Amino acid sequence: MRVLCVAEKPQQARAVATILSQGSFATREGPSRYNKNFDFSYRISGNFERVTMTSVSGHVAEVDFPLNARRWHSCDPAHLFTSPVVREVNEQAKAVARNLELESRTATHLYIWTDCDREGESIGNDIAEICRKVNARIVV
Repeated sequence: MRVLCVAEKPQQARAVATILSQGSFATREGPSRYNKNFDFSYRISGNFERVTMTSVSGHVAEVDFPLNARRWHSCDPAHLFTSPVVREVNEQAKAVARNLELESRTATHLYIWTDCDREGESIGNDIAEICRKVNARIVV
């Protein structure tokens, strides 16, 4: 079993890793210089399992209209009520998303550590979506 834990903020990831590992964790760099990976062992159901704690920096994805409907005069405004929306990783979070992809490839379980509000739920959904894209068998 390999567990990937993802917090909403880098400070939260370090704090949780410090508590769960009792201060005994290894720090690894990832594609994002602000979002480190903290590796440690933790007892789950009587067995010591490998855990990696990492983070995002808020929202990873953004929702927008398709390219042909993004400019003010590109279409009739009434068309926007029935237009589909596109969800994609925002430019600032590409390195964070890449880190999630790399770490989730070998993980068996994903634990999401976000705030218990609508925004945290949205961020958690983004995290799960990115991880499932590269590892469909990951248990969330």
